[in-house]
Amino acid sequence: MVSFWILGPFGPSRTPRAGLRGELKELAPVLEQKAADAEVMLKQVAIDQAEADVVKEKVSAEEATLAKQSAEVKAVADDAQADLDVAMPALNNAVKALDSLTKADITEVKAFAKPVRARVKLQVVLQLGVSRGQREVLIAGYGRV
Repeated sequence: MVSFWILGPFGPSRTPRAGLRGELKELAPVLEQKAADAEVMLKQVAIDQAEADVVKEKVSAEEATLAKQSAEVKAVADDAQADLDVAMPALNNAVKALDSLTKADITEVKAFAKPVRARVKLQVVLQLGVSRGQREVLIAGYGRV
């Protein structure tokens, strides 16, 4: 192997030129294969990017739809909460009224042939939110209110 002095960017260096050419010839097929592989990979990246763009468009459209639906659901929930805030005090008052009823009160109502005032009061209590089971217990013997 013959060595030659080559003038490099930092001054003369001792590099075997023939060795470099030999290495270059040996690596040429590998470099060509790597270049071909890189080109195939770039094509695949472009295809994947196009698919990702399509998915991104679909996701952004769904996101907009979901944001709109979320706003609608929030409006309905806020409206329901406002209704509940109005109804809860009435329900609590009805429960307190039912808790204040005694067996003597119910017996007194049963004693009337047509308990008009008591029946009206009972209807008001029932309309304020007594569950079906509690209602049946309260009106047993009076018929449907």
